[in-house]
Amino acid sequence: MARLFRLSLIDFRYILKNKALLVTLSFTIIYTCLFYFYLTNSTNQINVNANTYYQTFNDISFYIFLIIPALSLSKEYTFKTSRIIYTGILSKNQVLTYKVSSTLLFLLALGILHRLIGNIFWGFDQESFSFDILSNSLVETATIYFFAGIFTISLTFLSSLVSYSRLSTVIFTVAIFILERFVRGILLLLVDNDLLKLLLNHNPLGIIQNILQYGNLTIMDGIILTLLSAVLFLISIILINKKAID
Repeated sequence: MARLFRLSLIDFRYILKNKALLVTLSFTIIYTCLFYFYLTNSTNQINVNANTYYQTFNDISFYIFLIIPALSLSKEYTFKTSRIIYTGILSKNQVLTYKVSSTLLFLLALGILHRLIGNIFWGFDQESFSFDILSNSLVETATIYFFAGIFTISLTFLSSLVSYSRLSTVIFTVAIFILERFVRGILLLLVDNDLLKLLLNHNPLGIIQNILQYGNLTIMDGIILTLLSAVLFLISIILINKKAID
């Protein structure tokens, strides 16, 4: 376990060194700054609360949340030439464990950064940087990112096993979330049945988009994401233990 933990930290640091990630995070912060200055100088009275800047930061960080697992978990299978999963000193399940752990660690860090930046801008708006403002909803946000992260990781990992392509995994992951939002929006306009609307809003992809955007996670949402993640991981484990390099 100690070795897997060290490998997870090494891989986590490797993710943080990604220049594209750092540029995107910087752009996201600048985008949030511009929104703050827009609200500050706006003549329109806009109701600003603790979630205003959190949701603005999420406009871009949501795609970081989707892309990083796809990049991190798919590169072992690009061109079917993995030398770690199939021929390394670690077992396939051990590699899966440390890769999932490092990716989840990054997503938790992203979630805390996400909420902290939102709280800082809210502090500027309130002209106060008390502990209550800066620590507002940090634990809740970390919990949300944990459950959303587990499902997203399980989905992207299974996709990478099927496609063997980093680019295909990224495109699939982003496209399926965008398509789900579009289709769900149309169906909600057409459907009158309350039960069907409830089911549409509580499909796993819809749950992830809603909880990341608005910061609300119910017990039922957590159970749904956990159970489906377990199923996807089980399928992935079966596949990686049966597949061999061509």
